[in-house]
Amino acid sequence: MNHDDDVSLIVCSLKELRQKKGYTQLQMAEMLGIKRQAVYDIESGRYLPNTLIALRLAKVLNVAVEDIFEEKTFATKNVKLLEDAPADSRLSVVKVRSNLVGYPLKNKDILGGISPDGLYIGDGRVRLLKNEPVIENSIALLGCDPAFNILSSYVSDYDTHMHYRFASSKKALESLADGLSHIAGIHMQSGDADDNLNFARRIMKEQKFGIITFADYEEGLIVAPGNPLKINSPEDLTNPDIRFVNREPGAAVRFHLEEILKEKNIPYSAIPGFDKCVFSHAEGAQLVEYGLADAVLGLRSVVEIYNVGFIPLSAVRCDLVIPADFWEIKPVKLLLDVLQGKRLRLDLKSAAGYNADNTGRLIAEP
Repeated sequence: MNHDDDVSLIVCSLKELRQKKGYTQLQMAEMLGIKRQAVYDIESGRYLPNTLIALRLAKVLNVAVEDIFEEKTFATKNVKLLEDAPADSRLSVVKVRSNLVGYPLKNKDILGGISPDGLYIGDGRVRLLKNEPVIENSIALLGCDPAFNILSSYVSDYDTHMHYRFASSKKALESLADGLSHIAGIHMQSGDADDNLNFARRIMKEQKFGIITFADYEEGLIVAPGNPLKINSPEDLTNPDIRFVNREPGAAVRFHLEEILKEKNIPYSAIPGFDKCVFSHAEGAQLVEYGLADAVLGLRSVVEIYNVGFIPLSAVRCDLVIPADFWEIKPVKLLLDVLQGKRLRLDLKSAAGYNADNTGRLIAEP
């Protein structure tokens, strides 16, 4: 095992211990005979105190010095990245079979308070910031349903963690097949056909998997509030005065639109903007809200977040595809328990455009 890149640092627990005692930084400073700024610097890791101050801290807090200051080694490991990232990128990290997989965190993740599991140092290496047992007790789901955040929150109630990363149905399945995640959320299903199952078989090829339903929901066109342009069906998108923006190839909602256009014998070329794409429901809704587009494909649930309107086109079923060898690992078993529980169903039923009657239904056995 190569430890050349491992880094040892002194981790300070002063803030936690001080707060447990109910002391403010100012009170702690007065008891130690130092300035409040010094206490702040110690807690933030900017300043390592001398032996005398360390002993005073231990006496005031009634703990050992080793309880306040601990040497911690941050291990460096090989990692596969979901997508390219520069050195020093913050990563969410999971273990998929025998490999560590890293998901680069975006700016919105930083603003959302998501802490990294590791830092990418380049050349396929990650410096872990969390203990390996914590990482091994985490799973990753790729998909494009915003309600996967709800599922993640319920899974987290059971001392495990589910990372949710946005990806189109096709991208989610391809990454699952490549061993870059544990679960893929797909919603190619429309009606009673086995679209999700057949789609998964095509991409997973010889790999064995099972499928369980997450929820049913509405897909359609995101339009301006009140629908001033009277956009009511895909036929209306042929109007050259309507600024339409599509989803990227591989997105399930685009696939469903293409199926409707084929049924109505409307060529793709008849729709201005058909080749213009956004890569998420939120991105499309923002274009409409800011007046930069008149119609964009998306989910009804997104309408609740932005000042936009919605024209339904189809009801679809979102399923979770899970490789057969993952069904018995602890985090996945907890996720399956959550899918069978009443709390998640009640929560989903309260969300706009969702139907949870089929949540937890086994579609294909692993």
